[in-house]
Amino acid sequence: MKKLLLAFALSAFFLQALHAQFITGFGTGDLTLVDSSFGTSSQTASSYSISGSGLTGYFSGTITPLVLSGGITQLSLTGTLGSSYNTSFDLYLQDSNDGYLMFSGNWSVFSAGSAQSALLSLSDSYGFNGTVSKLTLFSNLSVSEPLSFTFDALSAVPEPTALLLLGMGLAGIAMRRSLRRR
Repeated sequence: MKKLLLAFALSAFFLQALHAQFITGFGTGDLTLVDSSFGTSSQTASSYSISGSGLTGYFSGTITPLVLSGGITQLSLTGTLGSSYNTSFDLYLQDSNDGYLMFSGNWSVFSAGSAQSALLSLSDSYGFNGTVSKLTLFSNLSVSEPLSFTFDALSAVPEPTALLLLGMGLAGIAMRRSLRRR
């Protein structure tokens, strides 16, 4: 019985670690803005809103340093789209030594007017040490394309292989226990 309880405790611990890891909100307590090229931007206690148009819009800011666990290949960005065309953007998670992970997305995956989450895929990296302290977003807009978006939260999504390995380990424990009973 003690071994079974230990197995459940360990599996609960590992499952907790495999949930999406919250990186940052975009409110005044979470993100300190450093620079922005968007025509209009405003920050509240819980979100950051941008709007504007141009060849490239960007913003950057610092966050409380956070160590990312495991191999992160996707991010979940939560927010509300006001308006946009089918344009891409890149979100960089940066460390204090200018190493980075670059995640790519497209504004078209968001529906206008309602808060929702979208997955961004890892597309490039350089010398990232595992601790995020800054983030930068670049949006590739044409001169006539307006963009309006409110950022709410950003989370790291664990790799599916980690879940597979955990499942295989738990299945192995169950099989061993079953064989012992015979």
